[in-house]
Amino acid sequence: MAVVITVEIFSWKDFKRRTAQEETRLEMTNAIAHNLKTPLFVIGGFAENLKNEEDTEKKLHNIEIIQQQTEEMDSLIHRMLDLSRFDSPALKLNCEVFDFKPFIEKILENYYVHTEHEIIFIYNSKAKIKADPAMLKTVLENLIDNAEKYSDYGSDITINVLDDVLSISNQCSSFDRENLSKLWQPYFRAAKGDNKSGSGIGLSIVKSALEMHGFKYKAEFENGIITFKFRFTSLD
Repeated sequence: MAVVITVEIFSWKDFKRRTAQEETRLEMTNAIAHNLKTPLFVIGGFAENLKNEEDTEKKLHNIEIIQQQTEEMDSLIHRMLDLSRFDSPALKLNCEVFDFKPFIEKILENYYVHTEHEIIFIYNSKAKIKADPAMLKTVLENLIDNAEKYSDYGSDITINVLDDVLSISNQCSSFDRENLSKLWQPYFRAAKGDNKSGSGIGLSIVKSALEMHGFKYKAEFENGIITFKFRFTSLD
């Protein structure tokens, strides 16, 4: 009798797990289709205009829009692949011990040139970090990209490392505090009135990668400023 009961319990747990996985898969499939639909529609429309357009300046404009939308789709697909990869139980960490400050500075080199926001980098730590460098780079890039997309115009982005805690803060007046707990969900976008594109999966990638490392993380919102933090293990 005990064996039968045990089998039934495991069967029920397995059924619930499979049901939850199927619901998640359907939600993500619908979200992916929605995210790809808009750029495909724009590309199709501008490509049609391009066929009949004789004005050189307008042709160049159409080509530029098509290129932008193609890049957006490419970015979305890469992020979806990252999310799928990081959620895979087969993925193993390749951790190293390294100095965190030059690692962050190297990543920021690309942002200083292209961002419309001033990035303030504050480092007050003697701690080294043990992590998978490639995965951590993806984490930081997603957090910075998120801050860029959802920062108020003309505001600063602050990256602060104090002891063994890294935080990234930006002003986002359109954010609703009630959405704070939903930020880590795939394809969830919390900011209102934002005209910039975003995949909605960057923070889900961050969540998966940080959990693989065992790093504690959280999001805070105070006085119009949203802050993402994670604590890495100090080796000093």
